[in-house]
Order: sequence, then structure tokens, then C-alpha cells
Amino acid sequence: MNKALKKMHIYTFAVGILVLAVSFILPAGGETALKPVGAATVFICPALGIVGMVFSLINKKYFYLILNALLVFSFFVVMAVGYSLLGP
Repeated sequence: MNKALKKMHIYTFAVGILVLAVSFILPAGGETALKPVGAATVFICPALGIVGMVFSLINKKYFYLILNALLVFSFFVVMAVGYSLLGP
């Protein structure tokens, strides 16, 4: 197996975290209802997390399986953290 494919589970997790961090920095533009954090946590991070989970299962790296699963559920994680910090 190619060396880059053996580390794909790490790359997908790193890109997912990078996308999530950049989405917090970007301003909400225009009249769209979906903000950058919403787009990242609903569409991009789960897709990267599923790809990372597949590669971590192939390479039997279970720590990255858990981290990529957190990317899949990043919307719920961000909502829980936001609600606990900015709650009523």
C-alpha cells in the first residue's frame, strides 16, 4: 500500500480540524442562512470524518477512528460546547 494512503486517516483528521478552525474565523457573509461554522459542521467535517474512519479501519488505527468519529459528530459537539459556554 502506498505510504500516503497509510497516513490518510491522519490527513483527513487534520484537514477536518483545519476547516473547523477556519470556519470560526470567517465572517458570515451575505443573506445566507447557513453560516461558515454550520456549513463546516454539517457538510465538510462529517464527509472527511467518514473517509478518515474508513482509512483508520483499514490501517487498524483505532485512536484515529475515535477522532474521526468526533468529526462526524462535530455539529453536535460544537452545539454542546456553544450551549454550555453561551447558555441561558
